[in-house]
Amino acid sequence: MLVSGDANPAIASVLQGEIDNLNEQFNLPTRIAVKVDSCGEANAFYMPDDKLITFCSEYVDLWVLLYEANTPQ
Repeated sequence: MLVSGDANPAIASVLQGEIDNLNEQFNLPTRIAVKVDSCGEANAFYMPDDKLITFCSEYVDLWVLLYEANTPQ
């Protein structure tokens, strides 16, 4: 489940697809929310007390740069 945050719609759609794939592969006892937020660094964090994964928007930006650098044009 993608909560909300700073992700543009295209990035949110990609993340939602990955979340859906993970949900099909793993049967977790509880739902874990996912959000995109600015953290000041390219990283991602899991907060077990909140059952929340935060993807830093800087991390998403890094993925985009890596994708663009490795995609033939």
